[in-house]
Amino acid sequence: MDLFHVDRLSKLPDDILYQILSFLNIKYVVQTSTLSKRWMHIWKSVTRLNFDNYKFQNMLQFTRFVNNVLSKRNSSSQVSAVELRFKGPATEFVIESIVNYAYSHSVQKLIFIWYTYEEQDFHFTRVEGPFYPKKEQDFPPYLFTCHTLKHLTLAVYNSSMFAGICNLPESPWDFPALETLNLKNVQFHVCEDKSANLFSKCVNLKELTLHGFTMTPLETETFTICAPQLSSLTIRNAYSFPKIWNVVAPQLKNLTASIQSSLLGDYLQLSAVRFDSLEKVSLSKVYTRYYNHEKLFDLFKKLHSAKFLILDMNIIQMLSSCEDQLQLQPSPFNNLACLRIDARNVKPTPVIPIKVRNYFLGSSSNFTFIMDTPPQVPQKTVKQQVQNVPTAKKRTKLDTENKQLETIDEEKRMLEVEMQRQNEVIAEQKARIRRQDGIIAELNAKIEILEAAKVASSSSGLRTRSKRVIQPSKSSRE
Repeated sequence: MDLFHVDRLSKLPDDILYQILSFLNIKYVVQTSTLSKRWMHIWKSVTRLNFDNYKFQNMLQFTRFVNNVLSKRNSSSQVSAVELRFKGPATEFVIESIVNYAYSHSVQKLIFIWYTYEEQDFHFTRVEGPFYPKKEQDFPPYLFTCHTLKHLTLAVYNSSMFAGICNLPESPWDFPALETLNLKNVQFHVCEDKSANLFSKCVNLKELTLHGFTMTPLETETFTICAPQLSSLTIRNAYSFPKIWNVVAPQLKNLTASIQSSLLGDYLQLSAVRFDSLEKVSLSKVYTRYYNHEKLFDLFKKLHSAKFLILDMNIIQMLSSCEDQLQLQPSPFNNLACLRIDARNVKPTPVIPIKVRNYFLGSSSNFTFIMDTPPQVPQKTVKQQVQNVPTAKKRTKLDTENKQLETIDEEKRMLEVEMQRQNEVIAEQKARIRRQDGIIAELNAKIEILEAAKVASSSSGLRTRSKRVIQPSKSSRE
């Protein structure tokens, strides 16, 4: 037998086939059922379901497909992960069907991602006959009481800064097993007392990311994050802040935050809670000439236990505008080991004022200063630089340049080693993609063979029927 035509893929164990198919869109996974009897029911037990309406001509077609997949799937097989990527408005039927199915099958990972450019697309639509009347809806409430869920992502990518996925529940979310939570461009609706405490029941939450969110009402008093296991917190690009962030996270090690909201310009203010486990803090600020130095210094005091501090140039410029005040403010960072300035987008390379550096250096005995700068323009060669210089000065200058070149060569060697490592990682990823492409090509080839066989069989049946001749009866011949 020709080795090229040996079906090695079908001989793999079911568990391996499930793992391979979990990387594919569910539409392609279902199509494998036409390959052979071996593949007829494989798709029904795949544990990861990846839905994407981009593969369908219209919403009605996609809605019917979702209904067929969920109704014909092996109901006894658990679902480990569900991912839904949407472009345009979402139908209430699709959202509720997928959430309900995932909830009832002990899902551990849920990802909902929307791509849209119109605010109205964020409202779910109900399918009623040939029309799609828009009606604002919430996620099914039982989604926020899923006790098996470990990873949840709700994200939207749009051009309207005020649009959100939906109205999130005001009551605490009951996720006892949840470990990572990513929220992007969502809208929090706060209770009448203008306070929120959504994560108090997420006792195992370790990573929380809040990106590009809004709060209603805008004058929210307190937003509480109470998570005893939380180790990483990100608060970035918020359109509005509450007056106080009450963060109760004794295990918090990494904090990444924008110190100022992009819409109202209010500052990040933390409650008087100790962060004794804090190690790395990364702070950034929107570009504005509105400075509130007192709130910045107060924030520094709350984060005094940080060992690694990363600041962008907008914060450095803010500190530079109050150099005299810095001399009266002792640095609260007693454990600071490294200060890193992110100046990669600033040209020419800025100069950090001595008073600003001394402010952070003052209370630390072992201090490292790092500055990320834009890529440097290639300099002139040594020969061009030393020409027309007296001989004695040339030798001194050449010695200095040689030492600099040795340093550059060493840095170049380290960069080459790092680039080689990155290339190996890229090569490994490309090889994995090629293997997956080969599997997909093999599956598509089998589908084409089966479709050709069906067409040939249908054509043969038509030719057979055309050859039949109706014999006239005896009475008609007479």
